[in-house]
Amino acid sequence: MKNVLDWIKSNLLVVIFSVVTLLVLPLSYFFSMKMRVDGLEERKKQAAAAYDAASRLEVSYSLPAKDAAGNPIEVKGPPNTRLTEWFAERRKAIQQSIGNVSMVADNFNRGVGDDASAVGRSEFKPFVDGLFPSVSAAIERKSLIERGKAVVDAMPEEQRAEELKAMSLDELRLAKGKEEFEKLDEKAKADAAKAIAEEARDLEQEKLGQIEDAVLGKRGKPNPYEALLASAGAGSPADVVRVADALRDMNAREIEKITAGKRALTNEEQAALSKQLAERRLAEYQAAAKGFSFYASLDSLPRDRNARSIPRGRILPEQLNTVDMFLHQWDFWVLQDVLAAARLANTVDGRRLEVERAVVKRIETIGLADPEGLYSAGEESGDGMAAPAAPAAEAAPGTVPLDFNRSLTGRANSPANTLYDVRRVTVTAVVNSARISEFLDAVTKVNLMTVTKMDVQPVDVWQDLKEGYFYGNDHVVRVTLEIESLWLRSWMTTYMPPDILSVLGNAGSSEGGAAPAAPTFEGGKGRGRAPGRG
Repeated sequence: MKNVLDWIKSNLLVVIFSVVTLLVLPLSYFFSMKMRVDGLEERKKQAAAAYDAASRLEVSYSLPAKDAAGNPIEVKGPPNTRLTEWFAERRKAIQQSIGNVSMVADNFNRGVGDDASAVGRSEFKPFVDGLFPSVSAAIERKSLIERGKAVVDAMPEEQRAEELKAMSLDELRLAKGKEEFEKLDEKAKADAAKAIAEEARDLEQEKLGQIEDAVLGKRGKPNPYEALLASAGAGSPADVVRVADALRDMNAREIEKITAGKRALTNEEQAALSKQLAERRLAEYQAAAKGFSFYASLDSLPRDRNARSIPRGRILPEQLNTVDMFLHQWDFWVLQDVLAAARLANTVDGRRLEVERAVVKRIETIGLADPEGLYSAGEESGDGMAAPAAPAAEAAPGTVPLDFNRSLTGRANSPANTLYDVRRVTVTAVVNSARISEFLDAVTKVNLMTVTKMDVQPVDVWQDLKEGYFYGNDHVVRVTLEIESLWLRSWMTTYMPPDILSVLGNAGSSEGGAAPAAPTFEGGKGRGRAPGRG
């Protein structure tokens, strides 16, 4: 025992630290466990608070409606990675689908692609290349491209290749040309603008001379309206004066043959000769109707001095400008569609029917209204009532406002309509009464056209026959159709002069806002001399 006490005395520090160590270990464990428990409780509180906040957090997942008749899809709930990914994929697919549909509509409206070919249409082309929409804009673009060509050609190959991933070569040259132009001083810019204006003025006058010849069929150019009628399958009736002369000669010969000039015809002989002459007249009219599908001529085309009229004979010097010439071009494209509808109605299994078996026997008149809003701020509705200045409310979010005071469909030009322009057409035709629906179907199939009104009247076939119009054995009626034709801005602005576009309403901002109001061309009582009036 003494030895133990002596050892403790001599190693007192060792003993003390050993005791302290033995006491610290359980105490440390005790306090650490307490801290752990306290920490876990705090963590639980934090986690519970976070969970509570997350459970109250709500986000909306939505998909837009594919069309105005559909309803958008919307789901509300806490954030969910799977839902986020699914809605993102579906939204991308819908946008791609909408883009594809827009492209198809654009191509069909301008006559491009298989759908247009299937109804006998081809791409709308201007009478003269390079005049629309603006000669000066085209020359300015060409000048900037030439200015940027040297810059692009001097680029390192890798840099040029990288730039070309995002744009075409001409667009790259244009961008660089603009940069170089901005580096010029004010005098150099003014000189460049003056040179462009002078070149544009000379070229525009040259192009206007060319389009005058093209529209009127001068200097060896074929008359485009006559060519349009022929390509649609239109023809003219027999010349009644020539037929009358032929019948007069036949009548004299037959009388001479029967009587030898020595007596008058008996009643029986006169009746037989009259029947023979009637049969000959009918045969002449039938023969004249061979080889084409329906009756129509230049006189059938628009000639209203208070609305639209095709150029006839000459163009006044004051009307030889880009605005008037573009409107004649636009009118021509509308006429192409109307006559294409008649051709389609008269085509069976790819074969064009002749008048005797055709659906559309004759197009008597085609009337064209001015583009809505071009000459006056307040257009009239179809029934002659003045249309309200303000458009109706949107039918659905993101769609063009509809105004049913203006038309049956509600479609109309307005500053809020940045997608399309409306042209209204009136067609009076003689049609097989049993097959009117085929003509109506053809109108809607040929392009973005809708029949908004139809009037049906009887036809005095004997009176028409006296004038040379032979319709065959079908019962016919006279139908007057009011047609609404839509022209998409997505491609029309490629040709539409700035002066017209600024009036009809610009394409709008990138956010889809309405175009600012623009002044209109004034027509007044002298409408025939207003811009674009033939």
